[in-house]
Amino acid sequence: VDQFAAKPLTLRPLFFTQGSYAYRTWNSPAHRPPQHIDLDDGMYLPLSVFENADSPKLASAALFAGVDAMLGELCRAQGWNLIRDKKTCCRIDLTTGAHIDIPLYAIPDGDVRLLEARAASYKYMTEHGQIALARAFDSQPEDFRLSSDKVWLAHRTKGWHQSDPRQLHDWFELKARLYGDQLRRVCRYVKAWRDWYEKDSPLSSIALMAHVVAVFEDQNQDRQRDDLMLLAVAERLPTLLRDPVPNPTNPGQMLDDSLSDAQRQRAVDAAAEWHRNLDRAMGQVFDTQRVVKILMASFGPRMPNRPDLVSIEGGEETVMSVAPAVLPTREIPNRSVSG
Repeated sequence: VDQFAAKPLTLRPLFFTQGSYAYRTWNSPAHRPPQHIDLDDGMYLPLSVFENADSPKLASAALFAGVDAMLGELCRAQGWNLIRDKKTCCRIDLTTGAHIDIPLYAIPDGDVRLLEARAASYKYMTEHGQIALARAFDSQPEDFRLSSDKVWLAHRTKGWHQSDPRQLHDWFELKARLYGDQLRRVCRYVKAWRDWYEKDSPLSSIALMAHVVAVFEDQNQDRQRDDLMLLAVAERLPTLLRDPVPNPTNPGQMLDDSLSDAQRQRAVDAAAEWHRNLDRAMGQVFDTQRVVKILMASFGPRMPNRPDLVSIEGGEETVMSVAPAVLPTREIPNRSVSG
């Protein structure tokens, strides 16, 4: 904090919206409380603040202390709560069933100036004069490409490490362009199941999204049918969850390496039960009200209680449409004839 006080900052940080809101896979909480609406807004500062042109030298703990102090004043003024126990971000509890996570990044000064200039030229500015960095990034001009090895993330106790959230963002956006909005919808369905079956699930959203992408890449289902694609994902999910899922942009890193063996097995068991329920609802039950009841047990009350929206195909309908077999008339022997 003293380093900040000795050298007052005259810069304007850049903010980049991350997470499910940026991926457009955002759901309302299934259990509120304790589940929150989760917003992620990365804060980017120039490396010169940290007195080194290539990597940050200022202790990350000092940066967190300075940002915590500023956010603390904002929280007191707004009646919010500042959470200081998150290792890779500052968290603001809005006390309305939502929180904002603010990870802290450092990027080269030249990239900051380029982003500011290009955002202004493309008119990616908010009404308050702030740079709409997410819009600038999502426009995908090459000018907005940052070198991933020059993006540094602060950790409260472990210093700095290279981490670029844009890599995963770009990977998922590429898959969404390839498979269309159905990919986003199926990801939301899977996350909705996760949030309902366990109030504080350790399964990360990005790990589940990677599993969904894996099924899309292997599956030849009719892409017009969300229900069939979801069933295909549910069928594969127990197997996929048994092993750690590698980060598609950094195979040496696992997206779910924080899961304990017990947590992983619990997730596998829950996914297997979920698949059995979906399979029953979609292929073994021919009463629309029962179908909805099974689905509500899998997704919770956010699933509309609308049996009128359920179409029954196959099964009983198919049986009833087939004419009964015509058997040949059985000839009864004439008892008056001997032999």
